Amino acid sequence: MIAQANKLNDEVFKDDRIAFTNKIPNQDDLPRTLIFGNVINEVGMPFAFKMIKRYKPKFIICIEPGTTEVFKDMLALRKKMLLIDYNIQFPCMGQGKCPLEGTPDWCHQSIKTSLDFELESLSQVAKLDRKVMPATIHFYALNDEAKATPESQVQVARIIRLK
Repeated sequence: MIAQANKLNDEVFKDDRIAFTNKIPNQDDLPRTLIFGNVINEVGMPFAFKMIKRYKPKFIICIEPGTTEVFKDMLALRKKMLLIDYNIQFPCMGQGKCPLEGTPDWCHQSIKTSLDFELESLSQVAKLDRKVMPATIHFYALNDEAKATPESQVQVARIIRLK
């Protein structure tokens, strides 16, 4: 996949600022933000947590499939994040126990997408609705980043929904 991404960039986009690699950044280049996009459901929560502990980013964004299986992994990640000085900023309003834990329901959001005509036609033939995709989205901030003053906390993320 990395070779394909580099070839696509070299031949189509020709953007020399972009390079794809399987190497992890040096400790000197610690990331400010880690974004997991359909990663935790592939590599598993233990590996994702290992990466978070190793790099200690200020912000973590998780955009994963909106399924019950992924929600269970995200609940496990949430518990661990709260133990290592991160606050959840979205979707939860509090830092306590998830109100859906132990229930048959699960927390997820929906993302509206637009598809090319060919993909939309293929989705219709396959009887799949790909215009609204369920997603499990979590946003975490290191406690120091989430605090404005010792007396209060500020909202680090603001989600704006447009229709």
